[in-house]
Amino acid sequence: MRYLIVLILFIASCATQPIIRKTPYAVEKPFDLIDSVVYSKPLLSFCANEKNEMFVLDGSGEKIYRFSNNLLVADTIALPQKINFLKGIATDNLFIYLYSDNSLYQFDPTSQKLATVINWQDRINISGIAVTSQGEIFISDRLNNQIVFVNSLGKINKFNTTGKDLFVPAGLIYDNENTQLLVINKAQNRIEIFSRIGSILSVINLPDLACSNIAVNKDKIFVWAKNKKNLYYRIKSKADWQKISVNQSIINIAFYNNLLLLLDNSKGIFVYQID
Repeated sequence: MRYLIVLILFIASCATQPIIRKTPYAVEKPFDLIDSVVYSKPLLSFCANEKNEMFVLDGSGEKIYRFSNNLLVADTIALPQKINFLKGIATDNLFIYLYSDNSLYQFDPTSQKLATVINWQDRINISGIAVTSQGEIFISDRLNNQIVFVNSLGKINKFNTTGKDLFVPAGLIYDNENTQLLVINKAQNRIEIFSRIGSILSVINLPDLACSNIAVNKDKIFVWAKNKKNLYYRIKSKADWQKISVNQSIINIAFYNNLLLLLDNSKGIFVYQID
């Protein structure tokens, strides 16, 4: 539990207001709530990358808190400008990506430079983003009902999806381990699994029509609707979905080994045991 204590103390020192409440819980089975940290001011977003780093965006939109391996090392990253209308963040091994409804920014923590990858002139309305470990980007474009692919050199291409007339993309995630792209298609209320080059491999029906966000952890797929209190998961090799009812309004989730971190931006971060 040492790394959980470090996480709580570090976030407490960074928050603009003191923690309201920190509550430990007894662990009895997978998906039990085991810890939480609550704030008097909201956080905007968080995510994790392939290097076991977690990034938390402060409510000011001006700085990011980075937790390194096992949450034992943390530092503050100041952004060169305030990010407005932010929906979330994603990362690869070199860059942090911050995105809004019509803009995608690439931030280099080393040089402290912020570059625009996509802006309103590209006529792309971002509803989800996935970044591969090689720095390639997949974007759900809800304006044109397509997936946009940005290669590691920054060139923008259309991803070769099928059945475009019945394709309305929402959340998506890239499974680096299996080199697969998983996309929620709201037009058919299902998850579509693509190869890296756009060949559709399989489909999975959603457990709830409201679900528009997706995450992958090892052999599990998770889906949820933002600001709702139900999280669904299934083992990839099995057909049945399981429902987890929580007391938080879910904004985003991230993983650390056998832990699930859930963000409720009006309250804080909640830690669940998942194995």
